Amino acid sequence: MTLTLRLIVSVAAIALACDISVIVIGLGVHYFTDTIAGAALGTGTVAATALVLDLPGARRWLAAANGRLRNLQIHRGREEALRG
Repeated sequence: MTLTLRLIVSVAAIALACDISVIVIGLGVHYFTDTIAGAALGTGTVAATALVLDLPGARRWLAAANGRLRNLQIHRGREEALRG
């Protein structure tokens, strides 16, 4: 993705989250503190997930899984070529 597209998607996602927060507060479904807590929890979850995925062990595991998937795709491609 280009930098411009990433920026547009990020701004759109933030705008949507803010709009929904204002709507649920306006409808009386949630209090202001509920929406702030939800935003904090969501941000913390994304940050923790990114941190865990950047750990060396997780990177090795993901790289190994990627290699196994590539080998599986190559193997399936050969089988299909032999059948065809």
